[in-house]
Amino acid sequence: MKLQEYASRKLFSKYGIPTKPFYVVKTAQEAKEAAESLKLPVVIKAQVLVGGRGKAGGIKLAETAQDAEVKASQILGMEIKGIQVKKLLVAEAVDIAEEYYLSIVLDRQEKKPLIIVSTRGGVNIEQIAQNTPEAIKKFYVEPLIGIKPYLARRAGYLLFGKGEKAKQLGSMVLSLYRLFMENRARLVEINPLSVDNEGKLWAVDAKIILDD
Repeated sequence: MKLQEYASRKLFSKYGIPTKPFYVVKTAQEAKEAAESLKLPVVIKAQVLVGGRGKAGGIKLAETAQDAEVKASQILGMEIKGIQVKKLLVAEAVDIAEEYYLSIVLDRQEKKPLIIVSTRGGVNIEQIAQNTPEAIKKFYVEPLIGIKPYLARRAGYLLFGKGEKAKQLGSMVLSLYRLFMENRARLVEINPLSVDNEGKLWAVDAKIILDD
């Protein structure tokens, strides 16, 4: 069962994975009110269970509450890959300096969780694998042992070497793994995993598939 982004973000927040405050709305007026309650600018995202929202015009940035109302009215009712947009996520935007990729997926053949990190965030992982496979790093977690702090830190080292960002990522991987296991997930993905201009990591997008 694939969760909508807003539901995935709620789980991220529950497990302490950094994500910006947001509202879920169904009308342009509600989007305006949400923007008035959040720190501007805000990002407005169509809530549909398909990829390619950005290319289809289903993700827009709004600098003001009035702009949020206009952008929301443009997205609501549109169809993305045959699915009509009926809900929107309105969230505080991240001032993005860098983008990365992080996921945990159940490898059914090995029967183990597989942690995947990449320096190429914001791009479909299959595309990265095809075009720049050297940008992807993977390692397994033994499910009977669970993830140890040194394994979580390994993800940080692979992306950032040593330093504060590596520590942040290690902590995020521990939380993401706990979410993955406790909710019987098949996939948890942050793409992009973004770093702001102050060096803080944020889950800008959230994708979760549960084993139903």
